[in-house]
Amino acid sequence: MGPDAKKLSNKEKGRLGEDLAASEYVKRGFVIEERNWRKGRTGEIDVIALHREKRILCFCEVKTRKDRSFADAGAAVDYKKRMRIRKLAELFLLERPEFSNFYVRFDVAEVYFCGTSETCGDREACGTGMKIDIIEGAF
Repeated sequence: MGPDAKKLSNKEKGRLGEDLAASEYVKRGFVIEERNWRKGRTGEIDVIALHREKRILCFCEVKTRKDRSFADAGAAVDYKKRMRIRKLAELFLLERPEFSNFYVRFDVAEVYFCGTSETCGDREACGTGMKIDIIEGAF
């Protein structure tokens, strides 16, 4: 059985979600280039993942929720948040010109704590603790 969402702070839940997202990218052949990359007061990018062979650079916003009862976690990435992430990606690429020839992709990772099929929506993931959906090219 996985972590109990009720006993964790929001910060702890978010960190677990980011850990799961990073692990999922690694399973898919990516290397984690950065985690929680910040640029001044502009903000932060949760995960920056790199697939050298396919020449893909992913900027991923991770949204973690205790379940799906309210709305999909990805719905929390509104226009303002998307524009901030795009600006941060631009700043990252200015600092790291070695990635300028890579295809840039913006993903959203939706992470849910699973308990039952009613809260999780996925019979296979239930009881394992957490479920992740990575929406590739979300914006």
